[in-house]
Amino acid sequence: MIILGLLAGCSDSSPVAPKPTPTSVQQLNKKITNVIATNESMTSVHIRHTGYEEEITAFAFATDMLHIVQGARQHNLLPNSEKIRFLVYVPFNDKYGNPSLQPVLGFIFRVEDLKKINFSEGVFTEFNLLDLSAETWRREDLRYSQNAIQAFCRKYRAHSHRFCGRESF
Repeated sequence: MIILGLLAGCSDSSPVAPKPTPTSVQQLNKKITNVIATNESMTSVHIRHTGYEEEITAFAFATDMLHIVQGARQHNLLPNSEKIRFLVYVPFNDKYGNPSLQPVLGFIFRVEDLKKINFSEGVFTEFNLLDLSAETWRREDLRYSQNAIQAFCRKYRAHSHRFCGRESF
């Protein structure tokens, strides 16, 4: 009896406050720095990453996109535009040592395609999302952009056939 009383007294039974329901795409992930509806056909989501390990950055970005799309679907926050563009920004220093965030990779999806994803079965992965991308952009003047995709595809080509099979990589 004494032991049960001690154990009961040690538990923290204070209620945990539920997470607030997001009301915008920007609230879905702390890495999102901006969401811009450029016109009726395109919405851009800017995501900041800090890493320079090339294959990890591409995979981490795909993971972030997947969670954002899943959250947007769950909370009915997908944009009304035809397409959504995710841009990854990473920190760089210019030749004078001034820091800035620069876009290095971008992925464009048709919103209608994102609405069709079945998240309830738990089998739709980052690789499937990359394969679903309608277009991919990489910054041509930064070798980092091309290296990030090449490193990712060397490691994960078997999982992301369509994405890694594109000629531009």
